[in-house]
Amino acid sequence: MSPLRSVLLVGEGNFSFSASLCQSLRGSDTIVIATCLQQEDEALRHEGSATNIQIIREAGRIIHSSQIFSRILENKIPERTNCIRGKKYMMKIHEITNIMGPMGLGLHEPSYCGGTVLFDIDCTKLGECMSLKGHLFDLVIFNFPHCGRKSGVKKNRELLKNFFHSCVRVLSEDGEIHVSLCNGQGGTPADQPKREWHNSWQVAAMAAEAQLILSDIRPFESEKYQSYKCTGYRSQDKGFHVEKALVHVFTHSLPYAPPQRLTVEETVEGEKVQYQMPAELSDYMFREFLKSGSTHPVKLVQDFVLKGLAESWCVSMITETIPFLLSGKQLNLI
Repeated sequence: MSPLRSVLLVGEGNFSFSASLCQSLRGSDTIVIATCLQQEDEALRHEGSATNIQIIREAGRIIHSSQIFSRILENKIPERTNCIRGKKYMMKIHEITNIMGPMGLGLHEPSYCGGTVLFDIDCTKLGECMSLKGHLFDLVIFNFPHCGRKSGVKKNRELLKNFFHSCVRVLSEDGEIHVSLCNGQGGTPADQPKREWHNSWQVAAMAAEAQLILSDIRPFESEKYQSYKCTGYRSQDKGFHVEKALVHVFTHSLPYAPPQRLTVEETVEGEKVQYQMPAELSDYMFREFLKSGSTHPVKLVQDFVLKGLAESWCVSMITETIPFLLSGKQLNLI
């Protein structure tokens, strides 16, 4: 059986995207949790939201809840666990209930695991949400984020930054974050036409604040989600312009590795001298791309220049290797 996959959608409006996603994933081992910022009564005012919520809840198929439980244990982060025994992470019963409760799952009987809808979920405080506590997601989707009303780029940048900081607390190690933005908002070279940097949402820079990197940019394929109806423009049932919209894919950056240093040995006036250099420089200093037989572009340019100069002057190349270290006597001769 294929491993369970969990998807979290935040900032939903009429839940049409979540409903369409659930329909496309029908029959797969995927848990979909769709959330919105509004209270339930307010969210139901959006046109079609009640129908879409019903579709989400009815999507999926029957699987045994032990699979869900195993997945939760696999994704459990040690720092968030109060009870640790050996190398196995133990969870308290109330923690399990908090996670499985919103999904309608028991601990022993088979359960109907489809989509789940949660209201009053602030995407900038996901780590504090009791309904999501202890659960990590393989994919987090935020379509067309917006502060609402007529907000400027600075407020929307702040929204993105706070979302990314919050999202890393519920994202699995190999998980992805998909942020869909209208053409021009992201501030990346993929935007055509590209806005000036100060007038964009600077999405890659905001993600970097949370140690996330921009791994991919792809078109927002709205045609794949036939029932999707964009909404929420300036807090209205009016949609955003999704033509030429882009999906920005973010992943965890690699952990910082301190620079390594290499020990290099040279002979200066008959004496061996050792010194250290950053490992990064070794790739540039010892490439030998000017040696005989090299096809490196620098070598090809050098041969072309020498051939041209030799037609008018007597030119020869120094074949001796110039040391990186020079003695005081050698320096005086320069």
